Amino acid sequence: MKSLLITPDRRALKFTAHPTDQIPRLGASGLANAPLNAADCAERYALPAVMDVSRPKSGLVDAGGMALDSVGAPCADVMQFLADTGGMIGAPSFIGYASCANLSQDPLMRAGVETLAADTTRQWMDVTHPDMVKAKSVKTVMDRMGLRHVFRRAASDTGYFGVARVFIDTGERDQAALREPLRLTPDSVLQGGNLSFIHIDPSLMFPGQYNASDPLSPWFYRPRTWFALGREIHSSRFLHFVQHPVPLLLKPAYNFGGIPSVQMALDYLVHFAGTRESAARLLKKFSLTVFKTNMQSVLYGGGDDDVRRRVEYFAKNRDNDGVELVDMEEEEILQINTPLSGVVDIVRQALEMLAAVWRMPVTKYLGVSPGGMNATGESDLQNWYDHASGQQASMFDEPMNTALALAQLHTFGAIDPDCGFTWAALKKPSDSELSIINKTKADTDAVLQQCGAISAEEIRGRLSNDPQSEYTGLDVDELPQAPGGELPDDVDGGLL
Repeated sequence: MKSLLITPDRRALKFTAHPTDQIPRLGASGLANAPLNAADCAERYALPAVMDVSRPKSGLVDAGGMALDSVGAPCADVMQFLADTGGMIGAPSFIGYASCANLSQDPLMRAGVETLAADTTRQWMDVTHPDMVKAKSVKTVMDRMGLRHVFRRAASDTGYFGVARVFIDTGERDQAALREPLRLTPDSVLQGGNLSFIHIDPSLMFPGQYNASDPLSPWFYRPRTWFALGREIHSSRFLHFVQHPVPLLLKPAYNFGGIPSVQMALDYLVHFAGTRESAARLLKKFSLTVFKTNMQSVLYGGGDDDVRRRVEYFAKNRDNDGVELVDMEEEEILQINTPLSGVVDIVRQALEMLAAVWRMPVTKYLGVSPGGMNATGESDLQNWYDHASGQQASMFDEPMNTALALAQLHTFGAIDPDCGFTWAALKKPSDSELSIINKTKADTDAVLQQCGAISAEEIRGRLSNDPQSEYTGLDVDELPQAPGGELPDDVDGGLL
């Protein structure tokens, strides 16, 4: 059979043929010193389980002194601790990609995930470079490759599955070449050559070799290669997106990704669903009619035909405008209503807790108008945009740097260190707000020019480069002339 042998420093992996009952065990010296049967070998060298959380736990260090990827009882058995203490009711361990895919069908889950994904890519980004023509060329290439759609779908995947991986397709399909790193050089990414991006579903990917013994290694708990349905591909050939990273010991359990947002919100969704269903049942029991009548024939086995006919007659003729006749001696009708005060607040609070998990204001999450006197929801929306900007930077900055380098190699055959990018503001000012901003800037420019701090050329340059100005792209070298056809006397420092 084929068995996987790993050196103590975890830097080398190789497959070696051995009899099933005599598989060598590596000791501290790295030499085979004891036989190991097939079952022990499978347990020792098994890769992390990402779809089944019921995998048996083991100790921090095995008999050979090698670090493992799970923590055993009694020091960190979190599930058992929570069960014994009645702690968190949610999901403290990875629920699996299949469960995450099922949760993506829930509308409240989709609202949280898709709203963040849409807002982080709505205003998108701008390429910066001293040469505006070069910046525009790179931006055109990135738009033509559909990079905004790629990042939007990646943001959705991180919400549903905790991680997203996008394959950088340079046209290479040779298996040996795919196992090698993708270097950001003109030799690896040809100018004008094939360049596109392919989403790989996280459930189809499995980690290859990674270092688990040397914290100083750049590959410490970081897979060097990935298996995509059996095809081994180097990690550098992917754009990696993670929204909620996990601690070191949990990385193998989460397939070296992050915690899915739908898993974090699951506990609150279950509580809201239970609260909503309880409120619906309460509405059905809101009004209870008690019909007092002679029940002797029913209680003592005489039959209930007379009582049944009486109740049916009452129900048939009952409405708000009707009059019901009852026997004065033996019958009486009572109406018992259950008080509903506070039920709406309880249901709303459960829903607001769900929105709090997404760090999203209720006005954004549910599309409802803010209530109360002078309520506008502006502060809540500003907090949401601040949060979305932070998520944008943490999730997208590193993949965007790689994508920008790839676009430059594809366009010019080289990487310019002066080329960068900036994220556009998520909250766009209204026309009235924009006019006030531009008026304030103009007044400031006039004061600074009057005192000789800046010149007219510098003001014109600012207007040309200001995306919020109506004069974006203005020719900086062509200054306006005075009505007589001559330049103003104080063009180099005075107030025009």
